[in-house]
Amino acid sequence: MDRLYIHPRIRVALQGMVLGLGLAAGAALAAAPAPGGPAPAFTLPDLIRAKHDVSLKSLQGKVVALDFWASWCPPCRKTLPQLGAMRARHPDLVVLAVSIDEKRANALEFVKSRDSSLVFLHDAKRAVASEYDLGGMPSLVLIDRKGTLRYRHDGYTEGDAGKIEAEIKKLMEEP
Repeated sequence: MDRLYIHPRIRVALQGMVLGLGLAAGAALAAAPAPGGPAPAFTLPDLIRAKHDVSLKSLQGKVVALDFWASWCPPCRKTLPQLGAMRARHPDLVVLAVSIDEKRANALEFVKSRDSSLVFLHDAKRAVASEYDLGGMPSLVLIDRKGTLRYRHDGYTEGDAGKIEAEIKKLMEEP
């Protein structure tokens, strides 16, 4: 049976619409965790190191940037290197880069030439993404040392990195 050919740009747009519909359906069921409230707890498998899980609870006492991305997301190609650069400027920052790709192989292919200082996780069933009620791709949340969600940013435009880094700097300066 022949497969239907869909131009890559159209495929990306369709995937984004499907994700958007799924996120909208999730939003109808539960409100997005708001800054100032507790960050939803989770444990996810490490994308690179098989059979190794990472939990948010294990990172208590550290500032965490939680970035949701996908291999089919063009803006994610820009944000991950920016987060790597921020991580280099703030060595105590933990960056958890969470792939929502269904297929692990797609996510692995995407990250093989990416910054190794980021911790790549895999949320194939999008359970954690649903808990955080993403408003677009990529989506980023900043979590303080006490486990409080302090900042969220959905989507990407040029200039977002400066705003995000200013928020990171504020959190890193807190005790």
